[in-house]
Amino acid sequence: NVLFMLFCLFSAALTFGYLGKRQQRIRRLTYYMQALDQRKYNLEIEDNQDDELSGLRNELYKLTVLLREQADSAKASRQALADAVTNISHQLKTPLTSVTVLTDNLSDNPDMERDRRQHFLREIMRQVTGMSWLISTMLKMSRLDVGVVELKPVRLNVEGLIREVAGRLELAAEWKNVSFLIEIPDDAVLQADRKWTEEAMLNIVKNAVEYSPVGGTVDISGEDNSVYTQIAVKDHGEGIAEEEREKLFRRFYNGKSSREDSMGIGLALAKEIIERQNGYITVDSRAGEGTLFVIRFLKQGE
Repeated sequence: NVLFMLFCLFSAALTFGYLGKRQQRIRRLTYYMQALDQRKYNLEIEDNQDDELSGLRNELYKLTVLLREQADSAKASRQALADAVTNISHQLKTPLTSVTVLTDNLSDNPDMERDRRQHFLREIMRQVTGMSWLISTMLKMSRLDVGVVELKPVRLNVEGLIREVAGRLELAAEWKNVSFLIEIPDDAVLQADRKWTEEAMLNIVKNAVEYSPVGGTVDISGEDNSVYTQIAVKDHGEGIAEEEREKLFRRFYNGKSSREDSMGIGLALAKEIIERQNGYITVDSRAGEGTLFVIRFLKQGE
């Protein structure tokens, strides 16, 4: 009986000791969860033991970090969307005000001279077209910013791509009597998303057309080698000052040489698309000699 009593006391002591240590570890696990909630991601690998509580703590760590990363990503996406809406609102203020003033003038002057009325209507159409393009471009850029765009590279014939772009700008080129000189090897190809790459090139070539003199030429050439596929777009306009070249691809940047109706967003979007496809863009310009944009898509694996 004495031995049995001693055994029971010893077992009880061991049980209470085990439960005490287990309760202490559970409290530490609670503190650990509270630390994770405060973004203190210290896993303390050295304190891990080969038991279920350590395993639970490690799984909680992985789950918490994953959820935090998803929350941060969602927050960044919401902020990017909010910034896009703010930018669009800011950029629309001036043209909306202009359209409102012109419309009020037309409404208040029913006997306005025909030529003046036609001038006002053309200006309203120009402002509305510009706003439509701005909204479309900003939405495209915001989609890139929040990561909802999945670029799907396919094998593209460079000459076919450029002629498609030139075709879409045919009306704008005819308006200024600007012609395209396209010299691209028939076998020049690149791996890129058709839709988005066409969008990037459209903005670059459109910029060249807009800054070309009346009756000028936009030269578009290509090169394909084992390292990269190159597309060069050159206009023969007034050129860009050296201090402005570094800022050229910033969103909403309008330098001294910018056109009055320039939104300062097309080249920023083009650069974003190109860089997301293993490419880069450079610009070289001289006063009175025009501007040259060089786009290079690096070969995959190079």
